[in-house]
Amino acid sequence: MQGGTFTAAGANLVLGLILCVQPSALVATAPSALRVAPVALSQGSPIEQAVAVYRGGDQRQAAASVLRWSQSDIDAGLQTLSGAAFVLAGTEQRVAGTGPVDLEAALVLHTDVAVLAAEYDLHEAMWSHLRAARQVLALVEQVERRRNAAGFPHFPRLVAPREWYLLALLVPVRHMSIDERGTFAAEAADRFPLDADIQLAAGCLDEARADFNQQLHSGIRVGPPRATWADDLGPTGESAYWGGNRLTRRTQATPREEATRRFRAALAADPERHEARLRLGRVLGLLKQRKPALDLFEQAGRDAPDSRLRYLARILAGSIFELEDRWDDAERVYREAIGILPGAQSARVALASVLERAGRQADANAVVAPGLSPDASSALAADPMWTYRLGPPIDAVAILSRLRTAVRR
Repeated sequence: MQGGTFTAAGANLVLGLILCVQPSALVATAPSALRVAPVALSQGSPIEQAVAVYRGGDQRQAAASVLRWSQSDIDAGLQTLSGAAFVLAGTEQRVAGTGPVDLEAALVLHTDVAVLAAEYDLHEAMWSHLRAARQVLALVEQVERRRNAAGFPHFPRLVAPREWYLLALLVPVRHMSIDERGTFAAEAADRFPLDADIQLAAGCLDEARADFNQQLHSGIRVGPPRATWADDLGPTGESAYWGGNRLTRRTQATPREEATRRFRAALAADPERHEARLRLGRVLGLLKQRKPALDLFEQAGRDAPDSRLRYLARILAGSIFELEDRWDDAERVYREAIGILPGAQSARVALASVLERAGRQADANAVVAPGLSPDASSALAADPMWTYRLGPPIDAVAILSRLRTAVRR
């Protein structure tokens, strides 16, 4: 951009700067900022001590202490909990030591540690503790099944498995940490086939996996929104890179095909779930099924109750219109998007690119000018296009708060 003239290179530079901006709540502090003094603990194994503090003391401090554990420490704790679960499953009355509430507290503790690790970009630790939490959940359910089969008194459950799975799906997407070794999308979706939130969150995790694999192959692109529709995909819309086109072991489907199935299931459970409709359209567009994608964008853009989804529907539809050389339609939907959220940046960048291509340089400059003012910086994090990859707007903080409260003494 020179002398106030908008160019494609200028658009790329502006968008590149914008893409570097994340919501302040997601900006991580360096791990060195973790300065938590060791907690004075009572007798017992480290996991029993940590659970006791977590149930009755400062939960954040207890989680920070456990975050220091090595993988061998985590494994030793799981072994201790497994032994306790074995005793609980075969004993009619509650025995001294780790009880059912303590098992569920250990489940929430490991989940809390995973969230804390994600906040500090400690992705390996995040996945280690999410997997540990999943193993503790399995122990809790195993105890319940065996006690029921033996006719022993029922222990009331404090943590709803559905809440835990939903949180376990949201955390990796929120922090853009994708790990092929340990996603819970398939397990959660199969367990709760009629739960729209679970299906939507599972689909978002599969969608993120596909995007992550594609970026490994082609690099993270900087440019107008249409750059999200890569032009180097194979005939099915998946990257030729081994990760992007890898078939999942369970269903022999690619991540985008899995995401398509999840989003359809979310819509079947709740036809008014327009977030699933919008994301299904994006995935179908990437799979080169453009007509169905445009139909979904049109419906979401018309019927969605909130401005965020109506805005995104027009941005994503414009991307397809550009690919099909329907420049008038692209200009129309981008202008509609600006009318919905005038302070957002992505629609202005996309529209300016279309106008510049048509030789309307003065119009392009006028479109982007409001977004280049110092006052516009506060709107960057609020642009729905920049936060799209953070998953659906489900309140993960509220879920974790409910789990914490449930296991307190």
